[in-house]
Amino acid sequence: MRRAALAAVGVLTAASAAEARDAEVMVAALAVAADGQSGPVAVDVARIAHETLAHDRDVRQLDLEAVLDDGDPLWVDKLAAAEAARNKGKNALEGVELPVAAEAFADAMVAYEQGIAGLKDVGPLVDTLGQQGVVFALQGDRKSAQQAFERALALDPAWRLDAGAPSKAKASFETTARAQKSAGQGSLTVYASPGAAEVWVDGVFRGVAPLTLDARAGRHYVRVAKDGYLAWGGAAEVRRGSEATVQANLRPTSRLAKLEELALRVTRSKQSVAPVAELASWLKVDRLLVLVVEDSGGSALVTGTLVDGINGSQLARASKAFSPRDSFFERDVRGFLRDRLAPGASEGADAPRKQLDPPPGDDVTPAPSLLPGEAEQVEAPGAVIGGWVLLGLSVIPIGTGIGFGVASYTYYDGFRNKLPDQLDPELEPVRSTWLTMSIITDVSWALAIGMIAGGTFALVTGYDEWAAREEVVSP
Repeated sequence: MRRAALAAVGVLTAASAAEARDAEVMVAALAVAADGQSGPVAVDVARIAHETLAHDRDVRQLDLEAVLDDGDPLWVDKLAAAEAARNKGKNALEGVELPVAAEAFADAMVAYEQGIAGLKDVGPLVDTLGQQGVVFALQGDRKSAQQAFERALALDPAWRLDAGAPSKAKASFETTARAQKSAGQGSLTVYASPGAAEVWVDGVFRGVAPLTLDARAGRHYVRVAKDGYLAWGGAAEVRRGSEATVQANLRPTSRLAKLEELALRVTRSKQSVAPVAELASWLKVDRLLVLVVEDSGGSALVTGTLVDGINGSQLARASKAFSPRDSFFERDVRGFLRDRLAPGASEGADAPRKQLDPPPGDDVTPAPSLLPGEAEQVEAPGAVIGGWVLLGLSVIPIGTGIGFGVASYTYYDGFRNKLPDQLDPELEPVRSTWLTMSIITDVSWALAIGMIAGGTFALVTGYDEWAAREEVVSP
């Protein structure tokens, strides 16, 4: 019952943690959704916070899932066994011990599939399939060799055999590669419980569940992960022109219940620092940054609180509204975290906070400090500028339409009382000129209407985006 209520009121969606190398200061950052609707945006905010901390030269990232779990998941042993079997198969293949190599690669594939939940890079699995195909080709089992190569190419279309591979294997691979070009595509839909979990397909991050994506026909491996839960992994067979569905049911780690309870207190007491300090004490960190995300549909309010985990004092607090659909969303959130809520590495609540290093190529000038209640002056979005430009330029087709419209009436007087077959040949040029002017008039008015409509729409959306960027810094 408690967990069901938590899903509706305050879901811990994602987290990242970092430990200072030199000052031995542990720093953690958590993104918490204020309600179920805010979950997807909170996942994005957590990812941005994680990446922002990663660009600080003085900190290194920790795996929060490992912190929450009491021991290594089962897939750790499976992946270790798969790697050992793969190495055994390679050694046997080099010694031309084909039966031993075939058995070793088969064992490796079984272990890899059992450990998909922890396999973040499918490169070793693709390599195992390729080596397995080589063994089958040398054994004369052409069909099995092509099946192994097909599975490898479905996972990584750019994969190729080594230049020194046996000629039999090369011939079988080339035949398979040509056939794979016409294999076609299907779709893959991934659901997860709880939601807002990250989805990785064949080792590539594809988004947050639920999601549907196009996939090459063949066998694909899905990994679903969410901080505080054990990662889930499985295989999906995608057939040409059809949809494959995967349902990932994640199991919470042993310490997640307590973390969810503390995170729920944070969302219920947004203006109080006590729940954040309690969470920092439980995590045993020196600095804790909690970001509460409230998504109202058009804009998302992010409220960040930075506390000293040693004495429980508040070091910084700031709020800002963002537009999740804005192309500058990630840049703006990153700047907000870096300029307003960067956790300092020095001891004590009164120590000056250190600015995080900007990512490579991100030339962002720190914004000036604001007094409580002041609004940050931000530049106008491009939509506002573009809207006014469109409205200004619309006077050109309007003037053209009026001018050619008046002129066309003048030419029309020359033949308006004559039927087409009674026209004087001398009036034909006049008639052609009139038709041309009429067409120009119609096109000008249509263009003017389109520019006015487009400019008005751009202004409305642009001013909404501008309002969403305003920042208010709490006392």
